Order: sequence, then C-alpha cells, then structure tokens
Amino acid sequence: MQVFTACVIGGGFSGASTAMHLLDAARTQGVPMHVQLIDAQGSAGTGAAYGTIDASHLLNVPAGNMSARPDAPLHFLEWSKAHLPHATAADFLPRMLFGRYVRESLAHAASEAAVCGNQFTMHRAQATAIERTATGLIVRMSDGSSMNTDSVVIATGTPLPRDPLQHAWTGPRDRWIGDPWRPASVAHIRPDEPVAIIGSSLTAVDVALSLTHDGAQRTAPIWMLSRNGWLPRAHLVPRPAPVDLTASVQSLLAAQPHLHMSRLARWLRDRLREPAPDGTPRDWRSVIDGLRTHTATLWRRLDTAERARFLRHARAMWDVHRHRTAPAVHAHIERLEREGMLRRLPCRLLDASATDTGITLHARTRDGIEHTIRANWVVNCSGPRRTAPHARTPWSPRCCAPAWRRKMRLASASNPTRMAACWARTDNPHPACWWLAPCAAPPCGRAPRCPNCAHRLLRPPRPLPTPPWHTLPADIAQTAQAEPTKASVGHQSRRCA
Repeated sequence: MQVFTACVIGGGFSGASTAMHLLDAARTQGVPMHVQLIDAQGSAGTGAAYGTIDASHLLNVPAGNMSARPDAPLHFLEWSKAHLPHATAADFLPRMLFGRYVRESLAHAASEAAVCGNQFTMHRAQATAIERTATGLIVRMSDGSSMNTDSVVIATGTPLPRDPLQHAWTGPRDRWIGDPWRPASVAHIRPDEPVAIIGSSLTAVDVALSLTHDGAQRTAPIWMLSRNGWLPRAHLVPRPAPVDLTASVQSLLAAQPHLHMSRLARWLRDRLREPAPDGTPRDWRSVIDGLRTHTATLWRRLDTAERARFLRHARAMWDVHRHRTAPAVHAHIERLEREGMLRRLPCRLLDASATDTGITLHARTRDGIEHTIRANWVVNCSGPRRTAPHARTPWSPRCCAPAWRRKMRLASASNPTRMAACWARTDNPHPACWWLAPCAAPPCGRAPRCPNCAHRLLRPPRPLPTPPWHTLPADIAQTAQAEPTKASVGHQSRRCA
C-alpha cells in the first residue's frame, strides 16, 4: 500500500498541532502515513507564544478553555493537574507549561502512530526550497538533504516585529532588541537601566513582566511608547456568558447588504449600551465574546476600502478589548504604573540616536509636544509585520506569487487562520501546498495565541493524494479552481478566547 507523506515546515504550535492531527487522522482512518516536521531549532510545540522560560508569562485564556484535542476540551487541564494538582478550569497557567503540553501531546501521538506502522520524523534544519514535480513536491533543506512529499503545510509562525526606526536610527544597534519573543531576551538588562518598549500590546506587557518579576528591585523606569498608549484589557473572573447576537447580526446585514464601517461601529456601540435581560448593565466582555462567532460574516460584507478603514482606524481599539490579559497580570501592570515604574506615552517616534552607553529617542504626541526619552535599551514590541510571513523565508519566491501577497493584505486579512493554496515555482496554486497564516491582519486576532481552537483551525489534510482538490477544505478548493492564478484563502474566523 502506498504511504502518504506530509511535510510540515515550522515547529511552533501550529506546526506541531498540524503534525499531531495528521498522525491521529492517519491512525483513525487506517491510512499509511509518514509525517516529517522541519524546524530550525529542533523543538516542537513552543514557537513565539509558548517558547518563553519566564513563569510570569501567563496564558491569556483560562486552562479550562485550552486544549490541543477537539474531542477532549479539558485535555490540557487534566494534563496540567499532574504538574499542578490544585489547578482549576478558571486558572491562567504559565505559557511555558502549555508548550510542554503540546510537545508531550505530539510525542504521544507519534508513539501511537508508530504502533500502527506510521512514521514521524523531526528534522533540525531550515527549509530552503519547495519544488513541484510530476508526482508531488520536493522540499530542500539547509543541511543539503531533501525529501519527496505528497503534501506540504507551511507553518513558519509569526514574523518578527517591523522596525519603526529602520530609517530613523543613527549609531550602533547593540542595545536594540528586535526579537522580543526570544527566550530570556531581556534577562541581561540590569534593574538600574532605563528601558524603552516600542508598543503597548500583549508582547510589551510580557517584556514589562520579565523586567520586574522575581522580586527584582527595579530603580530605573520602563517606558511604553505607542501610537495610542492603550493596554490590553483584563479578563473578568468569573467570566460573563457571551451574548447571543445572531438575530441582531442578521437584522444588520439584511438592512445593509454592503456594510460600512460607520454603520457597523454604531451597531456595536448600541449593543454595548443595551442592558442585560434583568435590567442590569451588561459587561462589555460578554458582547465582544458574543461577536466572535460573527466576525468572519461581518468582514465578508465589508469591501476592500471599508476593510482598510477598519485596519487603519479601529483595529487598535478592537485588539485591546479582544486580546486580554490574565487578571493577575493586569493588576501587576497597574501597580507598576501607580509606583511610577511603568510610564506610558502615546506618541509617534521621530528618530533615535545611539551610543555605546545608551539611546536617545525623540517622540511627538498628538498635541504637537516633542519629548526626549533616554534609555539604555530599546525593545521592539511594535507587532508582527502585516506582510506575508513567508516573505521573510528564502524559499518564498519559489512558492508564492506577488499577486497573492498583494491580495492577502486586505482581501484575506479577516481570516489568515485557514489553510490556503500557495504557489510552487509557478503561478498556478498547488492544491497540496498549504499555508497556515497566523498574522496577516485579521480583526479577530492571531491564531497561534489561541490554541483552544486548534480543532477548528488545524483541520488536517485528508490523506487522499488524488484527485488533488479533495485535499483542501471545500470553500478553498472551489475558489482556487475558479481563480487558478490567484491564491484562495478561506474567510472563516478561527481565533477563540
């Protein structure tokens, strides 16, 4: 019997979960399969989100809502009790614990697959090229080896933050930290050294935690410099039940087939002002949580210009309400602000000049006042690049046509969390080459930061090498067949709490 081979490029959460689901699907369907995972670090399941070694970095979702297995919603909670006996479903556990959970889950899936005669191979290398052949695909690696495969899943993860000072920085870059997700990236910074953090998102909060945890008696301030200066909001415990907005959304769309952002914003404000059925004020979190299941539908009703308006004017406000922090983390950040150790400045960065001992940054607030910030270190937490993450890989010109990269920014920005057809050397989409895109610019967030929805995000490819379109979800296959020279990305929201 022919063995179906699948290659997963990237060993983060998305890649490890894809490999795990492929192995499970092969075992349950009785199909011989060989899954090969390529990761430059040689470790699976961590990636940017769960590769931290800082215990103060907590999950943004309660443990009871986290699971890498769709058939066992409490799988992570049950696993974690072996390490933390007092863990409950409402606890926000350390992220590094979840990374360990994903690694052990993949190892368990591989061992079960081996019993059935299936194989799992881990390659510590970097993919350098994907080439089309008459019978499938060839993946070439940095160590000089290559593999023939029937299917490729590109899960290279979140790209590094863009550099907002790329053309406005003078002097050495020795004190510039461009990768805030690297484990212990700020461990060498002394408590008496001022730090400037570019951004105020979840990553910026993580950096502030790393600089002040473990009882570090910090004496120098931490600056957070961002356009709006908004911090992520906190989860509420106990968590309010989501509001059912199905009827309201249907009424909105029936009244306006071509939705405009101004109308959508008014509708959302009206829902937030509505009281609960018992007449009490409704918590805004219940409305935002109830909206999650409808974000893809609403996004599809916005044309390209309206999507651009959302990304330009409303995305930042949506993000701070949609992506929340654990209550303990939020309380710690508030305490730092009260003590004057954390200082937020809504501003636009103008330039920076560095010497061997420090950096001077110039910024301007909206009222036109210019500020000078002096720091010993600058940490870039400005957020992932909005371009395709594969664009930073050496094999991207051979896999993805420029037309798809242009289209992806807005046309598929609502939902980069589905597998999509991409190119292999030619401009024709290869149905067996999929791309997990976690960071284009969705209104509902980045998929790798929500592993509890893996059972919806990471649908494993069916082990059916022919006919080729059967290996794609139906909506993607139909679109790709209709537009053979363009990429097809499904618009289904996969970002969960």
